[in-house]
Amino acid sequence: MELRQTTGGALALVLYTSLERLVECCGEHQPWMKVPTKELPAVVEQVGAQVIREDVPLPGGTRGEDG
Repeated sequence: MELRQTTGGALALVLYTSLERLVECCGEHQPWMKVPTKELPAVVEQVGAQVIREDVPLPGGTRGEDG
């Protein structure tokens, strides 16, 4: 799981809707874990996220591309 601050200052939980989207947005060596959708509200509360962002491409230099 990854938390990022949005341009508006909110703490966002970044998630990906499929492994294919994760690789496309973050690189093939990005660590990942599967969380059932029904558990997302508890995860959001536990990590203190204010918003959820889906399938967000990571900027260069933060992508898991180098293995």
